[in-house]
Amino acid sequence: MQRAFDDVFDQALIFHGFTDYMRDYEVITYSTASPSTGIAPAFDRYMFQYCVQANVSSSVSPATADLWSREVGIRFHEAVIEGNGHRIELEFSDLAVTPLEPGYSPFIVTTD
Repeated sequence: MQRAFDDVFDQALIFHGFTDYMRDYEVITYSTASPSTGIAPAFDRYMFQYCVQANVSSSVSPATADLWSREVGIRFHEAVIEGNGHRIELEFSDLAVTPLEPGYSPFIVTTD
């Protein structure tokens, strides 16, 4: 397992979240190397199976958020979403709700 984590150290985290069946936690990465190595960029899927807990928070500390609120004048809010499979706690500055078109996917791998 450690090698799998070492392979994506300092690479791009593209998408993460529970699967639609709410049991496994999926992490999608995009890894690149120097062109001189000849190693092609790759998308990889890390599937944490039977994941019973996943805590996700911003790397921006709450103290920084308070500072932004005072300095920039942006109010912050808290929301708790309790579903039948997860409890999600969010601290944020605004909310946008948009309708989705049929076929929407939060992440798509292409050949480009």
